[in-house]
Amino acid sequence: SKSDLVIINVYGHTQISTKNHPELAEQFFQNLKDVYIRERAGTDLIFIMGDYSSKIGRKLDGDGDFMGEHGKGERNQNGEQLRDFLEETGLYLANTHFKHRPMQTATWHGGKPSQNTRQPQYRASQPGIHNQIDYIAVPKRQLRLFTDARAYVPHLFKHRSDHSMLIASVQLGAIYKLQPARGRKSQERDVSILATSDDHRRAYQQKICLLYTSDAADEED
Repeated sequence: SKSDLVIINVYGHTQISTKNHPELAEQFFQNLKDVYIRERAGTDLIFIMGDYSSKIGRKLDGDGDFMGEHGKGERNQNGEQLRDFLEETGLYLANTHFKHRPMQTATWHGGKPSQNTRQPQYRASQPGIHNQIDYIAVPKRQLRLFTDARAYVPHLFKHRSDHSMLIASVQLGAIYKLQPARGRKSQERDVSILATSDDHRRAYQQKICLLYTSDAADEED
């Protein structure tokens, strides 16, 4: 029998808060490592996803095999802590693995709107600063189950947010063999016959009247 799918949601300390207190980031990733080691035992799939508040940036020479070729920007101090965490745990950032447009790579948006956008109608919903600080981290061996992972373009949201939602396509059927639901197939009704057959229409009307009469009698009782 297959075991559980585990999803760990994270929200890391911002770079502003850890700049003067780096121990916050160190403790955060140590706690996350402890939780990951505890939860991964006996699981088939485990994902750690959310707002890491860390810029992993573009892949650098000498980096281990913890990310793809589609990171964004330059690595910051929190990103260094994230790199160490990934290398220690053998996790991989799935949404850096697939090539997408810039707005499907960036996950956080702030600052003043860009004046150079080709789509001025989106200036209010796509400000000019775009960072990648949200990730889906998975064990490297599970990356084969992913066919895509990217950010959801922010202007498609009905309500404004400074974060883009991450979405991924995962072939869960390769792990969990789910049986199709079996149910009694409902019989299709040809209602057009009510318009062409007087006998069928009268029989239908009589049956509906009997149902309403029966319901009314039950309410009076």
